[in-house]
Amino acid sequence: MTLRAEQCFFRGADGALIHFDVRDAGEARGVFVFVHGLGEHFAKYDEWLSYAVGRGWHVAALDQRGHGRTPGKRGDFAFADLVSDLGRFVEVVGDRWPGLPLFVVAHSLGALVTLRWAAGSVPQGVRGAVLSSPPLGIVEEVPRWKRGLYRTLARAAPRMSLPRRPVVEKLTADPERIEAWRRDPLRHGRITPRALVGIGEAIETVNAAPLEVTLPLLFLLAPEDAVTDAEAALAWAAETGADVSVLELPGARHEILNDVDRRIVYERICDWCEARTG
Repeated sequence: MTLRAEQCFFRGADGALIHFDVRDAGEARGVFVFVHGLGEHFAKYDEWLSYAVGRGWHVAALDQRGHGRTPGKRGDFAFADLVSDLGRFVEVVGDRWPGLPLFVVAHSLGALVTLRWAAGSVPQGVRGAVLSSPPLGIVEEVPRWKRGLYRTLARAAPRMSLPRRPVVEKLTADPERIEAWRRDPLRHGRITPRALVGIGEAIETVNAAPLEVTLPLLFLLAPEDAVTDAEAALAWAAETGADVSVLELPGARHEILNDVDRRIVYERICDWCEARTG
């Protein structure tokens, strides 16, 4: 008899429990590690994960700190912990499926975490990363006074819960996905000052040192994205020494993997990665 745990967890460097799941594709061509965005969780991308398994890829996905079924306060994290967690998760997944080429697929906040992680020591088996709507610039600029307030709160009350009010129509044009977003009990609209400040500092760090990332990258960009700045991502790609491919989707919104033409995107991701499994 085979026993399967209903929920799986690994421990971060500080001992924190991080929720994750894996899906086995049998005789797979490689492994995808998936990292979700702010205020969401990996199960929201079930269609993409199932497609990848159907294309012959093992899949592993984690709920980042402050999200999904990972224990802890909603929207609360130190950014450095997210980067560390991704590194440990890649090691866990590599131990489960040794010897296979591995790619990180990440959206928005997850893409930023991936870029910070990729600037460090990346395991040899990692062949590349696919980044959906990487936040190398934000469309709605935060006023200077508000940035100062967040920095003050990050020192005085780092874990105070602040409201976020994402507009779902900026995320996807698919009415079914909009309704699913509204009914999703695991999504949240909260963030803490330390998380906000950490995201801002990470954006500055990545933009200041594009040459530190050498991993092959595929950028998935929506030119009309109302959340993250696609032009900023293109400017970063022009400065880095990494091999960067770009798929632009005119008319798409921020959540490219959950938008109307997502099946085309799924195919392109797998095609790009399969060409690099060598």
